Formats: sequence, C-alpha cells, structure tokens
Amino acid sequence: MTRFDLGRIDYHATQRRSLMHAASPQAKLAALALLVASVVVSTRVEVLGLLAAGALFLALASRAPIRDLASLALFPVLMASLLALSQIRGGWTLPVLIMLKVLTVSLGTLSVVLCTPYHEIFHLVNHCLPALLADSLLMAYRAFFILLDRAGRVWATLTLRGGWQAAHPVRSLRNAANVLGLLVVDAADRVQNLYDVMRVRGYRAGTIQRHVWVGWRPWNIPPLGLTSVMLFVSLGGENLLPFTLQPVTAGLLTAGALLLWLRQEARWNRSSA
Repeated sequence: MTRFDLGRIDYHATQRRSLMHAASPQAKLAALALLVASVVVSTRVEVLGLLAAGALFLALASRAPIRDLASLALFPVLMASLLALSQIRGGWTLPVLIMLKVLTVSLGTLSVVLCTPYHEIFHLVNHCLPALLADSLLMAYRAFFILLDRAGRVWATLTLRGGWQAAHPVRSLRNAANVLGLLVVDAADRVQNLYDVMRVRGYRAGTIQRHVWVGWRPWNIPPLGLTSVMLFVSLGGENLLPFTLQPVTAGLLTAGALLLWLRQEARWNRSSA
C-alpha cells in the first residue's frame, strides 16, 4: 500500500480476522480514547516510549501486513517531523516527544480503522452529531483517500513529462500550482456529481449510515485493559508506590495485560475455529 488505497483499508477491516476485529466498535473507540488521553497527559520520553510500544502491539494485533502498517503510520510522522525540527533549538527532548506522540496516536488509530468497517465507526459518530454532519464526515473520509490517490497519479504524470525539474524552480512551482488547481476543481465536480446521484436515489440525512449497535463481548476486555494500564502509567500511578516497587509494578501490570490479551485471543481462536 504505497499510496492511500481505500480498497485495501476496507479489505483489512472486513475480510481479515483477529481479536481486534472481534471486539465491538464501541470498545475499540473507547480504547482509542484511553490511548489518546494517555498521550495527551504524558510528558516523559520513557513513558511515551512505552505507550508507543503498546500502540504498536495493538496495531500488530490487527494482523495487517507490516508493510501496510508502516506506509500508513509513517505518513503523519513525516508531517510532524517538520514541527519537530522547528523545535530542535531547545534540545532533543521536545522533538522526540512530538514524534512519539504522533506515532502512538497514528498506530492506535490504525488499530481501529483496520479492524472496523467504516460504516460502524461513523454510525457511532452519528449518535453525537447531526445526521447531515455525520454523513458529510463519512463522504469526506472517502473523498480524502480518493483524492490523495488521484494526486499521486497526477504528480507521477507531471514528473514523467518533465513538469517538475529542480533546475527550473519557478516553472516547476507554476506547474505544481496548476496541478493543485486541477485537483480542487476535480474534487468539487466529483462531489457535486456524487450528491446529484444520491439525491436521485432518494438520499435523506442519515440514510447512508447502517445502524449497527453491538453489545458487550468478552473480546472487549483485552484492548480496554491494555489501554487502561497505559493511561494508569501515563498518569504517574506507579509513582504512588515506593521507588523500589515502581519498575516491578509497571512490569507486572504490563505482563498481566498482555497475558489477558493472549488468553482471550486463544479463546477467540477456539471459538472461531
């Protein structure tokens, strides 16, 4: 998945099977919220390193190919590197914190997106927002990846035809501006055509969401348990204990969460066999 292939993302979410797929959408979004809260309150590099390791475990638990995970997770990290490099004058601590925070949230988000069909995610959003706004977010989500893929194809065409040359920066920037304008006009035209088709087919606000509500499942415990431990550690919960017991407590909590995960995954494998 060298580009943002929406079809591959949908395939991972609907066709693959893992313990993360078996958890309910509510539990996965709650686990993501706990992970984001852990990242927000963390200000220590070592703690964020542990959170990034936990988020990586969640992403790998989705059983998506490592190549796909890397191509999707590293894109926001590359974008954040511009901000991180601008803060390097004050030392390496702040840039490393920025990169770790972005990487952790990116991996956590992928663990949800690659294991949950998009209509289930946006159905939950529909409970918090007006139906028209929720539908707009859904269409924007799909249009974002489609336009990124089209932008990659147009950029490749521009490069192959000599439209971008380092020796002629002014002309190259002018061509890039024309490409950007083409994408904006094309996006507006596609959105209008899609809206017209939806109106002809009887679209009303909220009708493109499939109403799915999943109750409690035993497979919800592992992601919620692991992210709860991560939030406890990021809040400094281990500091409530004597200094000599802090590493032991953190290790026991992490080991307990992982053992619980493996036990539930074994149960899920037996039930789905």
